[in-house]
Amino acid sequence: MENEIILRTNEKILVFQDKFSNPNRAELRELTKEEFRAFLSILYYSAVFKSNDEDFQEMFATDGTGRDIFRSIMSLKRVYVLLACLSKTQQRHFGKKKDA
Repeated sequence: MENEIILRTNEKILVFQDKFSNPNRAELRELTKEEFRAFLSILYYSAVFKSNDEDFQEMFATDGTGRDIFRSIMSLKRVYVLLACLSKTQQRHFGKKKDA
């Protein structure tokens, strides 16, 4: 299932790239298995730190109020791109496929 999520996310990233004048930006590169796992670790750490009510900008803040662990894993811009590309329609698609 992990490979399927990465494949579908990369398809959406390609669509995203067309919307930018510079499609070679770092936050628009293809998702790898290692980076997907790093993204999951950000979500995991946000639960560990009980950051449910914090937005990502607060968690990634560099003014001393954010947490260094998040910035050391991946950039905030990359997190936003991955969140946008991991849509609920993909999740529903996986659920229907599994149930059938």
